[in-house]
This record gives sequence, structure tokens and C-alpha cells, in this order.
Amino acid sequence: MKTILPQDKIEVKTPDPSDRRRGKRVVIAFPIEISGFDAAGRIFRECSVTSDVSEQGCKFDLLRELKGGDVIAIQLVSPGKDRPKKSKPLLFEVAWVCPSMHGWTLGALKLQPENIWNLIFPPKKSAVTK
Repeated sequence: MKTILPQDKIEVKTPDPSDRRRGKRVVIAFPIEISGFDAAGRIFRECSVTSDVSEQGCKFDLLRELKGGDVIAIQLVSPGKDRPKKSKPLLFEVAWVCPSMHGWTLGALKLQPENIWNLIFPPKKSAVTK
């Protein structure tokens, strides 16, 4: 089941002309689990929450440092009766990493076409203005 985001009830960040993103970002917190290999080559699994998402990717915080180009798996986590339910993991590529107050903030781009967020994003507005 997909959730349609009403345009008047969500915060859509206005793109900066120097911003290279291909789509609009929606400020929404999804609980996620991230897994992959850290900088030391050790496998890791860490839970986090998105700070914004788009059709192409997401932004979130991690305790461990990754680097641009790293491939990670992200899956949605929803509370279950006995244990959390998880979506199918999708592969993402780390696009950028910045230090944050509690570790690292990362931007990641989807490498697979599936809609992990189960959202229908607002249509892109035309760049032509009258």
C-alpha cells in the first residue's frame, strides 16, 4: 500500500540552484536499518532514522564513519508484536558524509528501482514561470 503525500501537509525543501539533486526531498522520519562494511572492512548493522527522503535517496545519521562510494543495504523497520518487521533490503551508494554532533550524517542514493518508502511523491513543478 502506497501513501500519497498531500502537497499542503508536507515540508518539501526548495532546491538550491547549485543543488545537484534530481528530485524533491521530503522531511520525514522512517526507522531504518543500515548494513554493510565499515572503513576497517568489518561488517556492521546499525539502526537509524531518516531525516529526509526522495525518490532517489535519503539522508540519515550513523555512529560509524563510512565514505563516499561505499555500498550499503537499507531496509525499513516497523514495530512488530514480537520482533520488528523489516522490508526487503535495497542497495544504496553513499554520496556524501559529514561529521555531526552524534557521529556522521550521510546522503545515500538508491541503486535499485524499487520504491522503498512506499510513497508517491508530489509532482515536480515546471521550471517555467509566468
